[in-house]
Amino acid sequence: MVVEEKTISSEMIYEGAILNLRRDEVTVRDGRTSYREIVEHNGGVVILGLTGEGKIPMICQYRKAAEQVVLDMVQQQTIVVDAVSGATNSSTVLKKAVENALVG
Repeated sequence: MVVEEKTISSEMIYEGAILNLRRDEVTVRDGRTSYREIVEHNGGVVILGLTGEGKIPMICQYRKAAEQVVLDMVQQQTIVVDAVSGATNSSTVLKKAVENALVG
C-alpha cells in the first residue's frame, strides 16, 4: 500500500546558485505530522545497481520531493559496482567514497 504525504507548510532554508534546500511539514500515515528536507537542483548523476541476473531492483513508493508515487530503485548497500563509462576518475573517487561510508 502506497501512502501519499500532504504538505502542511513549506519553508525555504537555503537558496543557492546550484541548489536550494526547503523543509516541508507533512501529514503521515496515521495522521501525525513529520518533516521532510528537500534538496532542489537542476540535475544529477545516477548509479544503477543490477542484480546477479542483470535485473534492476525497483519499487513503487511515494517521494515527497516529486509529490507523487514513482518507480524507484531499491536501495542496497554494496561496494560491488562497475565504473561509469566516460567518467573513470569520477567513478573511482565515488566508489572509494561509497566504500568508506559503508565499511567505515
